[in-house]
Amino acid sequence: MESSTRARQHPPDPQPVWPPSGSPGLATARGPDSPPVLADILRRARLHKGWSLREVEKRTGVPNAHLSQIEHGRIRKPDAAILWRLADFYVLDFGQLARWAGYFPAETPEVDETIKLALQILAELEPDAQAEALRYLQHLRNARAHGRPAPRP
Repeated sequence: MESSTRARQHPPDPQPVWPPSGSPGLATARGPDSPPVLADILRRARLHKGWSLREVEKRTGVPNAHLSQIEHGRIRKPDAAILWRLADFYVLDFGQLARWAGYFPAETPEVDETIKLALQILAELEPDAQAEALRYLQHLRNARAHGRPAPRP
């Protein structure tokens, strides 16, 4: 007789396709014409590197349970700071990950260039300066949300 406390079995993950042949983008198990799902991309990136969730937790500080929820699609729009950390750690394009998470609109060249420039500038700053820049951006967002004019830096 089987124990009722037996661990739930999950089907094995499909083999990652990294990089997909003949394509600059990432393929998913749904097919090359399907839009990528953030969860699939992050899971495949981790598997490609051969890391466990616990290893990623040790290296990024993101709890493995939270990583698991992201990879299983239970968290579809992770916090931007976590997404940034994972993009940096897996060497993935943050702008594209943020788009798949729903932070940015669909492909628009003007927005893409502005976001890339902002991310390049942020990446070049020291951590304290990054935190200060993010606080200022949050201040701008809050002022806009309340109909106030944006303050000057």
